[in-house]
Amino acid sequence: MIVSRVELAIMPANPRPRRLGEMDIESLHRRIAELEQELLSRKHEAEAVREPLSSMLSVLDSMGHGVIITDRHGRPTRINPAGARILGIDATQADGADDWFSGAYLPDGCSPYPAGQRPVARALQGESVNSEEILFLHPATWEAIWVQVSASPLVDLDGIGRGAIVVFRDVTPQKRALAALRETQQRFQSILEHTPSIIYLKDSSGRYLFVNRAFEDNLGRRNEEVIGLTDNEIFDPPTAEQLRHNDRRVLRSGQSYQFEETVPVNGAQKIFLSVKFPLPDVRQPPYALCGISTDINERKQSEERLRAEQTFLKQLIRAHEHDRQLMAYEIHDGVVQYISAGLMHLESLAAEKSLSPKEQAALELAIDLARRSVAEGRRVMSGLRPPILDEEGIVLAISYLAAEQSSPGELEVEFRHDVSFDRLDSLLEGTLFRIAQEALTNVRRHSQARRAEVLLVERGARIHLQICDSGIGFDPARVPDDRFGLKGILKRAELFGGVARITSQPGEGTTVSVEVPNTQVATTSSPAAIRR
Repeated sequence: MIVSRVELAIMPANPRPRRLGEMDIESLHRRIAELEQELLSRKHEAEAVREPLSSMLSVLDSMGHGVIITDRHGRPTRINPAGARILGIDATQADGADDWFSGAYLPDGCSPYPAGQRPVARALQGESVNSEEILFLHPATWEAIWVQVSASPLVDLDGIGRGAIVVFRDVTPQKRALAALRETQQRFQSILEHTPSIIYLKDSSGRYLFVNRAFEDNLGRRNEEVIGLTDNEIFDPPTAEQLRHNDRRVLRSGQSYQFEETVPVNGAQKIFLSVKFPLPDVRQPPYALCGISTDINERKQSEERLRAEQTFLKQLIRAHEHDRQLMAYEIHDGVVQYISAGLMHLESLAAEKSLSPKEQAALELAIDLARRSVAEGRRVMSGLRPPILDEEGIVLAISYLAAEQSSPGELEVEFRHDVSFDRLDSLLEGTLFRIAQEALTNVRRHSQARRAEVLLVERGARIHLQICDSGIGFDPARVPDDRFGLKGILKRAELFGGVARITSQPGEGTTVSVEVPNTQVATTSSPAAIRR
């Protein structure tokens, strides 16, 4: 620094003039040092401000939420990476956010957001905006994006507004999930309200928390009237005790159960099939249960009618079998015995030597006809009901049937069995015999098989009868409707609570499988009783 030398001449009071010295250089240097110190202090202050500002900007850049800083005119001057990613713009071009704010809509999704009410505008006016949802339309794709926005004024140390800071996050996935949840709830509510089944919730003490419209329609009480009540306050004591007993079982076990519950509805007792299951708490026992009760009154009535019809049909079959049994014994004790006696007399005459050749030929013809008559009588008896079935039971009867159906050189029928029972109910024995008889008759008539097998097995509480052959087979779907043999097998098994399956393919043989409950109560009648 160049310091000019200034000289001042001042006239002294005495006559001898006095000359002043140069300006104090040391004082000037001192002033310069003070200025340099002041500049250095300001520099340190600036650095002290710049360092936290840089840290603050680093924090903003690392935030997961979007952040926009605007000037006092509302123009974006900075946007952090998260905000740029949400808006799909370049982080170095913060002014691109203007296009987004101009396309803002109110939460109704239809009304444009008034410019003066936008969060940025309100923050510039000194207002703080907290978690306000705004719908934006992407400027390029017009995709709807929901953003939750908070905004605050940005002021300096003197309290003068310098802009606004806007923090926002993309809540589009949550909004979509909420909309999907709301739609699901609406569907669920619609199902609850329109299903014919009664649906209800009860807490652990048995108080109703919710009932659907079907409950209201059947019981004649509105949801608001039922909430907080127990079964004791709605139903008669026996009904309430029945319902509460079932509820306690579900809550104690923590498992779902199915019950048939009888409940009075409009003065009449109705049967409901109720499925009840607990609503568990993660850390505690079930806090409530849900019940779904379906009116099965008509079904139960239909089942009763069906059982009555089945009982009646069984009685008819039993009476029919009894008549066939009686006819078989009548033939055996009457026609066959008389013919057999006559045959014995004819055979005794054949030993006479005095007969002429013509008489001998006539006698032999009579003997042959008598023998054929006896054989035919026995065949008719077997078709009606073989006496061995009533006298010895199903095992020996099927064994007899297999031997009867076998023909050397034509068809060989093998019978195997593994059972522990001695006798079954006579009607069930007759049913199993008829099924085996019908199946073997079909084998002889249609299968062209050289070998067949009959298997009778007892497995627990079920009896399995199987007849299979190695014949030409057939397509079960193409059996004419006027063929009742196979249908009879199916219906006979169904009548006794069993099931029959007929499997066959052309060239693969045929298998008839029957499974019926094991009824070991023998109710057979003795031959003497039948004859009487």
